[in-house]
Amino acid sequence: MGGEKASWLHISDLHILLNSPSWEVYRDSLFRFFKDHPDRKPDFVVVTGDYHNIQKFEAFALAERFIRELLKELGLCGKNLYLVPGNHDMSTLQKSKDTVIINPRYAEELQKLLPDGLAPGMALDDAGVERWLKECEKNPGDYIDRLCSVSRGSEDSETKVHISTLLEGFRDYEDMAKSLISWYSEIGSNPAQPHNRKWKGTGELGFNIVHLNTALAADGSRGHYQAMDLEKSLEVLQVINNGNPTLVLAHNSFYDLHPQIQEHLKEPLSKARACAWLCGDEHIFRTDRSIPCPAAGGVYSVPIYVCGKGAPDHGDDYSENGFCLFESDGQNLTERRFLWSLAKGIQEKESATGPLATPDMLNPVSEEKKRLLIGYLSCNPEVKFEDKYHLGHAYFIRSMDERRKTDQIMIVTSSYVFKPNRTFESVQQLDRYAQELVRRWEDCFNREVRVIDIKQYLQKSIPKGEKEQQLLSYVTEMELQLDENKEWMSFIEKWVETEKIEPTAYDALLKVFEIDDSDSRYTQDEVMSFAHLLYKRPTWYSTTWMVNFIFFWNSQLYPLVTGEFGYDVDPDNILILEGRRNHYVWDAISYCAKRFSYDNFPRVEYIENFLDNDCRLPMKSSNRDKAVYLADYEKPQEYSDKFKKHARELFGTDKSPDELCKEFSKRLGLDK
Repeated sequence: MGGEKASWLHISDLHILLNSPSWEVYRDSLFRFFKDHPDRKPDFVVVTGDYHNIQKFEAFALAERFIRELLKELGLCGKNLYLVPGNHDMSTLQKSKDTVIINPRYAEELQKLLPDGLAPGMALDDAGVERWLKECEKNPGDYIDRLCSVSRGSEDSETKVHISTLLEGFRDYEDMAKSLISWYSEIGSNPAQPHNRKWKGTGELGFNIVHLNTALAADGSRGHYQAMDLEKSLEVLQVINNGNPTLVLAHNSFYDLHPQIQEHLKEPLSKARACAWLCGDEHIFRTDRSIPCPAAGGVYSVPIYVCGKGAPDHGDDYSENGFCLFESDGQNLTERRFLWSLAKGIQEKESATGPLATPDMLNPVSEEKKRLLIGYLSCNPEVKFEDKYHLGHAYFIRSMDERRKTDQIMIVTSSYVFKPNRTFESVQQLDRYAQELVRRWEDCFNREVRVIDIKQYLQKSIPKGEKEQQLLSYVTEMELQLDENKEWMSFIEKWVETEKIEPTAYDALLKVFEIDDSDSRYTQDEVMSFAHLLYKRPTWYSTTWMVNFIFFWNSQLYPLVTGEFGYDVDPDNILILEGRRNHYVWDAISYCAKRFSYDNFPRVEYIENFLDNDCRLPMKSSNRDKAVYLADYEKPQEYSDKFKKHARELFGTDKSPDELCKEFSKRLGLDK
């Protein structure tokens, strides 16, 4: 395309407050940033909802004035502005401190769109709730259809959803959008409805920009999926056939929508050549998820870019404030994130460049990369990044560098920390930690390795079927059997120390475990590791943990890998990477998974231990004074000769541990 590039500014969640001193400072900082960096002025501006924080028309007027001033500063006009509404922009919702009171004119329509009931605190008259619940009892599935706008009922149906009535709630937003963008008035279009506008550069480069209203029945609650006018949205996406990539604008993330809406959208997104989903709502920056869309011969992933909060509030200590700048040449896409704080002003936090997603760019599953290797990273959100990463992580990075030459790699971690009665602020802090964790490790491998925080996929209580109950009963019974015969202890301890098995004792153990000696499914290591786990019973282990763990990996992670993440790989070619010192745990789990026919449970591939037993003590990340941390390379530490020799052998270099720490600190962005 002759070197032509397109750039755009993405801001979201203005939440403009009346007489907010921090907002005034932020606005001045933003305008000064573009004055000082004229080369970074964008070609167009995207704003993804929530223009004010309180339900007053004056707040829309403040947002309109700010956007006009911003466009003037950037040298742009209304045709270069693209807006979508957010949940705060539905002016029919009157909010008090603890309650959302719905204007009665819209109550019945909202009832039809919320199949699981209104969010806690939503007030309706008792008669309306009772009438609605009776309808739900008759045909609850029909309400989900209406939520997705797949079926809105017949013309004479009392439960027909009237989208036009709901759109009345965005009248103030509509007036603001029409005032800023004359295109809407010229063609008689409602800005709150799904629609497509185009951006065209001076040459061949252009984008379709699809506007979706995901706040159609939004209550701002994470407990309810968001609804939208799916029928109209599909109509808009399906007629796009000009060959240009498509940017999708929405207030909510794709995964905040009802699952049925998600499934209905995937194919039309592919047909429209969607290359990015731009949204806000979460008040943090993140790009850890993508949308698997069908394409000829496979699946391609549409990245989701979540922008942080656009305007600060001096009483808000949990949001990330700032904006994103994007640039594309039609082949690649670069995202740059800029964070603002009252103390430091605007600073560039990070940037990432990757191929522009289109249906022509499938997830790479080449002939040479048929396997998927899953590496697990432990994570402790209570420990700061600079206090956690050590030389063992450097070896992990080196190992992944070698393996990703021939295999696909996915890194899994979990930032979940159970604490009852967590505050909203602490949850937000944990989310920010998780996003930083994911971003650091993705950047470490130049975004060629997928990194996921599985916290968001974990269910609070995993449902257990008949198979899970059988497994639970079996493991419990085997624990009792070993407890009754103390002679097993010496047998197991001897195997752990020498890796030798006494044939007579092993045959007796097979009978205890109810294993036919002709059954070739299990290795001796798996059987003995199962006995060792039951005998040792570490503090983190319980039979419930065993069941939940196997259920998650088999029934939840595998569908994510082959579905949402789009890897075209069969179960036999999915392997978990683990250090050999943990083989007791994994072999025991493997035995149970095989015995109870968890067919999707991945195999385990063991990698070398970073340090042997004599050198492991200095690697304990829980001991801040003795650990060998990546961030401490400027404070040379005392290493034993055996430690240094072992490190040289594993890394294949004569570099000292301090030199290795410095080298890999830069990979994780921890260099000082």
